[in-house]
Amino acid sequence: MALPHATESIVCFVGGKGMKTGSANSSGCTKAWWLGECPTGSAAEATAAMTKLMKSNGEPKCDGTRVNCNNNGAGKCRLIRQGEDSFTGNGIEVGMLCYYPFDTVQGGDRYLITAVGAGGGDDIDIDLAFVGNITLRLAYVGGAWDTLQGAADWSDATLYDAYILTNKNETVAATIDFDVGGGSPVTSTCKYIIGFDTRPPNNDEMDNGDRDRDGSSYDTYTELDGDGLADPIVRITDQNGDIFKNLWVKNTDQNDGHNGFLFHRTAGAWYGNKLINCKATGCFSGIELNSYTFYGTIIDNCVVDDNDDYGMVLHGLGSAINCVISNNVRGFWSYRFTVDSCIITDNTGSGLIISNTSRVNRCTIDSNGVGLELNDQREGFITNTIISNSVAENIKFVGNGLLLGDYNCLYNPGSADSTKYKGGQYDITVDPDYTDADGEDYTVQNPVVLYGGSPDADGIPSLIGASNKSSRPTASVGI
Repeated sequence: MALPHATESIVCFVGGKGMKTGSANSSGCTKAWWLGECPTGSAAEATAAMTKLMKSNGEPKCDGTRVNCNNNGAGKCRLIRQGEDSFTGNGIEVGMLCYYPFDTVQGGDRYLITAVGAGGGDDIDIDLAFVGNITLRLAYVGGAWDTLQGAADWSDATLYDAYILTNKNETVAATIDFDVGGGSPVTSTCKYIIGFDTRPPNNDEMDNGDRDRDGSSYDTYTELDGDGLADPIVRITDQNGDIFKNLWVKNTDQNDGHNGFLFHRTAGAWYGNKLINCKATGCFSGIELNSYTFYGTIIDNCVVDDNDDYGMVLHGLGSAINCVISNNVRGFWSYRFTVDSCIITDNTGSGLIISNTSRVNRCTIDSNGVGLELNDQREGFITNTIISNSVAENIKFVGNGLLLGDYNCLYNPGSADSTKYKGGQYDITVDPDYTDADGEDYTVQNPVVLYGGSPDADGIPSLIGASNKSSRPTASVGI
């Protein structure tokens, strides 16, 4: 793991510029350096920063500079150029990182550059304790990684945040594993993996991945294509605080367990993982959390469609918010999750299955084989939700659990088993009159539904159904 994580947050890149070939010898920069280069968040600033940090196709700016290592006088290493790419000639700066494999047996790591030219020549000081003179090793400064897996294995968010910004679409020949260097609930740190289009943040939250800064729909993601992969595409094993944003995983062989995103537990409890503005298609299940001991998981603004089994299977305590789950064999099985403001449509089987006291609020569930299925001996809860136009039935019960609800709209069919669905006095059974369901616009036009939801703090009635209205989510700014 990289030494800079002991002192401050870092940023590394996958792909980068030009042909986006990158290099396994790349390093990156500190978060402070990146934000300093991009104070207003303009595309021009980001392009200039990338040009400083890497060569034309994402390679390190200094790509294999031959160096001798001496003591800088303060017990740290000074790397003195002997040949190849110049440090001073390439504009290397304090705050960039240097990959220095100083030991032919033990290798080396990425270290913070603390001074440039301090020795009076073409040299850099790095934050590595000096243990003896070493001659003719290679050093690499800046650059982007060639693969997301390489960046995942190196970056460590145990003590400080780590950011991986990728703009490289990859065909995935083997599962990309996130199994080391995640965040920590003790230090409140996270590892961010962000689909990146070179535009930097407008604030200190590193929301570089927001592809449509004006809040319009996400039409572009960084793509991870399994191309028939007989495994999951992205697997997160026993990690805290891994936050993925603006990634599209797609196309496994769709056999059992070969999912898009798989959050996997082998032991222990895990906290604070997120998917934001991601997409999963053409897999067995799009997104799966496979243990009840995931806590605080958030699936936000994601699109999950055309998967061979479930769109999503989520265990644990967490929230699915503003998601679209459509055209899967089965839509979404929620074990204890809160489901809020989601659109669930056109799934062959049940659109939404809930168990373990899951709660559903402000969702639009339309044109599924079954609208909502309670699969439990315990209670489920549903409010401010439309269930409409189901092929078989709007609400199905498997087991003896009761579904408690109010301020819901049940339409076509407008009834449910009254011995198991305990609806409230404000339930309605009218046509929501969607603007254009065939065109994926679920904006409600019927005023009875528009103003039929539970009142807010000021007593004003609210909308029944999902507020995002469209099956293409809109951007949510920040991480």
